[in-house]
Amino acid sequence: MMTHAAVLRDALLTIDLVMLRRLWPVISPARTEAPSDYDILTTAHLARLEMRSCSERGKAYSRAWLAEHRPVAAAFGVGISVRHFGNRTSARTESIEHEGREAVLRSVQDGLVLGDREDDAEVTRRMRAAMLRG
Repeated sequence: MMTHAAVLRDALLTIDLVMLRRLWPVISPARTEAPSDYDILTTAHLARLEMRSCSERGKAYSRAWLAEHRPVAAAFGVGISVRHFGNRTSARTESIEHEGREAVLRSVQDGLVLGDREDDAEVTRRMRAAMLRG
């Protein structure tokens, strides 16, 4: 039997929307409303950019997908990075998630391009700093 992590990794690598939708309650238990396909795909492509097991070709595809779509939705991916170690949420977790999401949105408003290697490093720096403040 595969663990949730292994199933999630495979679903991300293949962009398996059906499986990602089934895993969503495990990935983001605090989010009660069902996410749109767009939210799931955006989150999946952002996650692939951070995966060591995703090939450079796969990452290039994800960067291209993100460049073609509205990058502001990238902020939704912050919730997974904050809560991936457990399903418990607290006021602190909610605050950290909010600060990280806002940092991504501000970065896009400042003209940084998600998927660009240099801009991604700056967005990550801003997000981490904001999340520490959260």
